[in-house]
Amino acid sequence: NVGSSALYFNAAAAGINLAGGATSASLTHTGTLYNNAGNNSGVVTIANGITVQGSGNLNNYYGGGGWVNNGLILNNTAAALNFNSPSFTNGATGSIEIGAAATVNASSTTFSNNGAIIISGGTLSRTTGSLVNPSGGTIKGYGTINMGANTFTNNGTVSVGDTAAPGTGMLGITGNFTQGSTGILNLD
Repeated sequence: NVGSSALYFNAAAAGINLAGGATSASLTHTGTLYNNAGNNSGVVTIANGITVQGSGNLNNYYGGGGWVNNGLILNNTAAALNFNSPSFTNGATGSIEIGAAATVNASSTTFSNNGAIIISGGTLSRTTGSLVNPSGGTIKGYGTINMGANTFTNNGTVSVGDTAAPGTGMLGITGNFTQGSTGILNLD
Protein backbone atom coordinates (compact mmCIF):
# COMPACT_ATOMS: atom_id res chain seq x y z
CA ASN A 1 0.00 0.00 0.00
CA VAL A 2 1.69 3.23 -1.16
CA GLY A 3 -1.21 5.45 -0.04
CA SER A 4 -1.04 8.97 -1.44
CA SER A 5 2.73 8.81 -2.05
CA ALA A 6 4.21 9.03 -5.52
CA LEU A 7 5.93 5.96 -6.98
CA TYR A 8 8.50 6.40 -9.80
CA PHE A 9 9.54 3.80 -12.39
CA ASN A 10 12.93 4.66 -13.92
CA ALA A 11 13.76 1.73 -16.22
CA ALA A 12 12.96 1.75 -19.93
CA ALA A 13 11.08 -1.54 -19.46
CA ALA A 14 9.80 -1.47 -15.89
CA GLY A 15 7.17 -3.75 -14.44
CA ILE A 16 4.92 -4.43 -11.51
CA ASN A 17 5.47 -8.17 -11.27
CA LEU A 18 4.79 -11.17 -9.06
CA ALA A 19 7.48 -12.47 -6.73
CA GLY A 20 8.68 -15.99 -7.44
CA GLY A 21 6.01 -18.57 -6.59
CA ALA A 22 3.29 -15.96 -6.04
CA THR A 23 0.03 -16.20 -7.96
CA SER A 24 -1.37 -12.79 -7.03
CA ALA A 25 -0.43 -9.50 -5.42
CA SER A 26 -1.92 -6.04 -5.09
CA LEU A 27 -0.75 -2.44 -5.02
CA THR A 28 -3.15 0.04 -3.43
CA HIS A 29 -2.68 3.74 -4.07
CA THR A 30 -4.42 7.11 -4.06
CA GLY A 31 -1.41 9.07 -5.30
CA THR A 32 0.48 9.09 -8.59
CA LEU A 33 2.39 6.26 -10.25
CA TYR A 34 4.91 7.67 -12.76
CA ASN A 35 6.38 5.85 -15.75
CA ASN A 36 9.42 7.16 -17.67
CA ALA A 37 11.04 8.79 -14.63
CA GLY A 38 14.38 7.92 -16.24
CA ASN A 39 13.59 10.01 -19.38
CA ASN A 40 13.99 6.95 -21.62
CA SER A 41 10.48 6.54 -23.08
CA GLY A 42 9.88 3.95 -20.37
CA VAL A 43 6.84 1.69 -20.42
CA VAL A 44 5.56 0.09 -17.22
CA THR A 45 3.85 -3.29 -17.58
CA ILE A 46 1.41 -4.49 -14.94
CA ALA A 47 1.74 -8.29 -14.91
CA ASN A 48 -1.07 -10.84 -15.01
CA GLY A 49 -2.00 -11.62 -11.39
CA ILE A 50 -1.31 -8.08 -10.18
CA THR A 51 -4.15 -5.85 -8.95
CA VAL A 52 -3.53 -2.10 -8.95
CA GLN A 53 -6.33 -0.68 -6.84
CA GLY A 54 -7.48 2.80 -5.93
CA SER A 55 -7.75 6.31 -7.29
CA GLY A 56 -5.11 8.84 -8.28
CA ASN A 57 -3.03 8.91 -11.45
CA LEU A 58 -1.07 6.72 -13.84
CA ASN A 59 1.16 9.39 -15.41
CA ASN A 60 4.43 9.81 -17.22
CA TYR A 61 7.22 11.84 -15.65
CA TYR A 62 8.97 12.96 -18.85
CA GLY A 63 7.48 12.97 -22.38
CA GLY A 64 7.07 9.56 -23.97
CA GLY A 65 6.44 6.28 -22.24
CA GLY A 66 3.25 4.54 -21.33
CA TRP A 67 1.45 1.80 -19.45
CA VAL A 68 0.50 -1.77 -20.42
CA ASN A 69 -2.02 -3.56 -18.22
CA ASN A 70 -2.02 -7.37 -18.26
CA GLY A 71 -3.46 -7.59 -14.72
CA LEU A 72 -6.39 -5.87 -13.04
CA ILE A 73 -6.83 -2.15 -12.50
CA LEU A 74 -9.66 -1.56 -10.04
CA ASN A 75 -11.25 1.70 -9.00
CA ASN A 76 -14.06 1.13 -6.52
CA THR A 77 -13.73 4.51 -4.78
CA ALA A 78 -15.69 7.74 -5.21
CA ALA A 79 -12.47 9.47 -6.36
CA ALA A 80 -11.25 9.39 -9.98
CA LEU A 81 -8.45 7.28 -11.43
CA ASN A 82 -6.72 9.18 -14.27
CA PHE A 83 -4.65 7.71 -17.10
CA ASN A 84 -2.52 10.65 -18.30
CA SER A 85 0.45 9.11 -20.10
CA PRO A 86 1.07 9.28 -23.88
CA SER A 87 -0.15 5.69 -24.27
CA PHE A 88 -2.19 3.18 -22.32
CA THR A 89 -2.86 -0.38 -23.51
CA ASN A 90 -5.21 -2.77 -21.75
CA GLY A 91 -3.65 -6.07 -22.87
CA ALA A 92 -5.49 -9.28 -23.82
CA THR A 93 -5.33 -10.54 -20.20
CA GLY A 94 -5.89 -7.05 -18.77
CA SER A 95 -9.03 -5.92 -17.03
CA ILE A 96 -10.19 -2.50 -15.87
CA GLU A 97 -13.02 -2.57 -13.34
CA ILE A 98 -14.96 0.58 -12.49
CA GLY A 99 -17.15 0.30 -9.39
CA ALA A 100 -20.30 2.17 -8.43
CA ALA A 101 -19.75 5.95 -8.22
CA ALA A 102 -16.15 5.50 -9.47
CA THR A 103 -14.66 7.21 -12.54
CA VAL A 104 -11.78 6.25 -14.79
CA ASN A 105 -10.58 9.14 -16.96
CA ALA A 106 -8.83 7.61 -19.96
CA SER A 107 -7.00 10.80 -20.97
CA SER A 108 -3.91 9.13 -22.46
CA THR A 109 -3.11 10.32 -25.98
CA THR A 110 -3.52 6.74 -27.24
CA PHE A 111 -5.87 4.42 -25.34
CA SER A 112 -6.47 0.87 -26.55
CA ASN A 113 -8.51 -1.96 -25.07
CA ASN A 114 -7.58 -5.51 -26.06
CA GLY A 115 -8.90 -6.99 -22.81
CA ALA A 116 -11.98 -6.24 -20.72
CA ILE A 117 -13.44 -3.06 -19.28
CA ILE A 118 -16.13 -3.82 -16.70
CA ILE A 119 -18.34 -0.94 -15.59
CA SER A 120 -20.39 -1.64 -12.45
CA GLY A 121 -22.34 1.57 -11.99
CA GLY A 122 -19.40 3.92 -12.57
CA THR A 123 -18.12 6.02 -15.47
CA LEU A 124 -15.49 5.47 -18.16
CA SER A 125 -14.61 8.93 -19.48
CA ARG A 126 -12.66 9.41 -22.73
CA THR A 127 -13.23 13.05 -23.71
CA THR A 128 -9.73 13.68 -25.13
CA GLY A 129 -10.06 11.44 -28.19
CA SER A 130 -11.87 8.55 -29.77
CA LEU A 131 -12.23 5.10 -28.22
CA VAL A 132 -12.05 1.97 -30.35
CA ASN A 133 -13.00 -1.36 -28.82
CA PRO A 134 -11.14 -3.69 -31.23
CA SER A 135 -12.00 -7.24 -32.20
CA GLY A 136 -11.19 -9.27 -29.08
CA GLY A 137 -11.88 -6.33 -26.74
CA THR A 138 -14.84 -6.40 -24.37
CA ILE A 139 -16.69 -3.59 -22.63
CA LYS A 140 -19.51 -4.71 -20.39
CA GLY A 141 -21.73 -3.65 -17.55
CA TYR A 142 -23.92 -0.75 -16.58
CA GLY A 143 -23.14 2.90 -15.92
CA THR A 144 -21.79 5.54 -18.31
CA ILE A 145 -19.29 5.87 -21.12
CA ASN A 146 -18.62 9.60 -21.46
CA MET A 147 -17.07 10.44 -24.85
CA GLY A 148 -17.78 14.18 -24.77
CA ALA A 149 -18.01 15.11 -28.47
CA ASN A 150 -15.84 12.13 -29.53
CA THR A 151 -16.75 8.74 -30.99
CA PHE A 152 -16.81 5.29 -29.41
CA THR A 153 -16.44 2.61 -32.10
CA ASN A 154 -17.23 -1.01 -31.24
CA ASN A 155 -15.45 -3.66 -33.32
CA GLY A 156 -15.32 -6.08 -30.37
CA THR A 157 -18.03 -6.95 -27.87
CA VAL A 158 -20.22 -4.60 -25.84
CA SER A 159 -22.52 -6.33 -23.35
CA VAL A 160 -25.05 -4.13 -21.59
CA GLY A 161 -26.50 -4.99 -18.19
CA ASP A 162 -25.78 -6.04 -14.64
CA THR A 163 -24.46 -9.61 -14.66
CA ALA A 164 -25.36 -9.94 -10.95
CA ALA A 165 -29.01 -9.07 -11.69
CA PRO A 166 -29.85 -10.18 -15.26
CA GLY A 167 -32.39 -8.02 -17.04
CA THR A 168 -31.30 -4.87 -15.22
CA GLY A 169 -28.79 -2.11 -15.80
CA MET A 170 -28.30 0.47 -18.51
CA LEU A 171 -25.07 1.54 -20.20
CA GLY A 172 -25.43 5.16 -21.29
CA ILE A 173 -23.10 6.65 -23.90
CA THR A 174 -22.55 10.41 -24.03
CA GLY A 175 -21.13 11.36 -27.41
CA ASN A 176 -21.15 9.36 -30.62
CA PHE A 177 -21.39 5.57 -31.03
CA THR A 178 -20.49 3.58 -34.14
CA GLN A 179 -21.15 -0.17 -34.37
CA GLY A 180 -18.40 -1.67 -36.54
CA SER A 181 -18.96 -4.56 -38.96
CA THR A 182 -17.15 -7.02 -36.65
CA GLY A 183 -18.72 -5.64 -33.48
CA ILE A 184 -21.14 -7.54 -31.28
CA LEU A 185 -23.73 -5.67 -29.22
CA ASN A 186 -25.40 -7.75 -26.50
CA LEU A 187 -28.44 -6.16 -24.90
CA ASP A 188 -29.76 -7.78 -21.74
